[in-house]
Amino acid sequence: MDIFKLTGVFVVASCGIGGTYLLNLNARAALWQAEGFISLLRFLRSEVECFALPIPSILARCPEEIWRACSYKAEAVPKNIEEVIKSSDIKDARILSCLERFGRSFGRGYRQEQLSICDECIGELEQIRKRIADQLPARIKTNGAICICSAMAVVILLL
Repeated sequence: MDIFKLTGVFVVASCGIGGTYLLNLNARAALWQAEGFISLLRFLRSEVECFALPIPSILARCPEEIWRACSYKAEAVPKNIEEVIKSSDIKDARILSCLERFGRSFGRGYRQEQLSICDECIGELEQIRKRIADQLPARIKTNGAICICSAMAVVILLL
């Protein structure tokens, strides 16, 4: 086998491994993001319960680690939940749907209503997080099998 074929095999195999890594990183990111939004909603709930501050003030007090966990991309502190949703790269449609419902109702009622809304959304996000976590091992194996097998099929076709 000449050096060019060997180099081609190496490049294609590397692409298969790289593709596996990227797909698995994206699959794990959805889990991490679900955990981040659960942390955000717990923070919002505690701030509403303890201080009853307006939403912009609560969001300004939110720790940087929570914003990173939520994949919040904007530089400025958001003024409302809709800005958080728009400026976050949300990986899972179920998380997005839950947060959109939360954003439409949060901040539009009395303290007890706000706490109830937070509790509902936290519960729903925890269920979504559990489903993502339960499906993650199978998804990781599937991603690996698809990428590596595809790369090897290309190698076989090229040889």
